Amino acid sequence: EIRKRIAELDGDRARRERTIRWEEEGPSHLSVPGDSPDLVGRNHRLGVRLELGTDVRDASGALVGVGVYRTYHVARGTALVVRLDWQKRVDPMGPVNAVAAGGGITTRLLDARKLELAAGIAPRFEIRYGYGKAPRDRAGINGDVTLEALPRAIPAVVGLRFDQALTGAAKGSALLVELVKLTPLGMSKL
Repeated sequence: EIRKRIAELDGDRARRERTIRWEEEGPSHLSVPGDSPDLVGRNHRLGVRLELGTDVRDASGALVGVGVYRTYHVARGTALVVRLDWQKRVDPMGPVNAVAAGGGITTRLLDARKLELAAGIAPRFEIRYGYGKAPRDRAGINGDVTLEALPRAIPAVVGLRFDQALTGAAKGSALLVELVKLTPLGMSKL
C-alpha cells in the first residue's frame, strides 16, 4: 500500500512539474500533448550571438565575435544548427578578422524544470583577413564542440564553445563563452 501511494505522489509531482513547464514555455507545433516543451529541438529558432573568449593554444589571444544562428528540427531534443559568425582575434602578427559559416547537430543532455542542457558538434569553414596573413592561411576548417544552457523563462541561450583549428600552419584552440539572444522572429516560432 505504501509503495502504491509513493508511486501516486511521484506521478502527481511529475504532472505538476510538466504543467509548470508548459506555463513557462508554452506548447510548440512539434510537441506531444502531455509531454514537456522541447527547447533544443524547436524548429526555426533564430538568434543573435555574442562571443567572448581566449586562446587555449598557439594562434591567437583575445577573441570577440558576433553572429546569427538558426535551428531546424531533426528529432525530439535534437536540432540542426546553422551559423554565420564574424570574429576578431589578436594575433602576435597583428589583428585578424574571420568570417565563418558552420553547421552541426545539437542534442539535449538534460531536461530540468528550469532549463535544458545541450551538447553539439559542428565543422566550420572560415575566411580570414587582416594583417600578417599569408595566402595559404586565408582560409581554414575548424571543429567546434559546444555545451549550452537553454533557460525556459528567458529568451536566451548561454553557451561554452571549444573551437579547434583543423587546418593551417598554427592549429590554434580557443575557448569562448557565448550569449545568444533569441530574436522576436525566432521566438514567434516557439
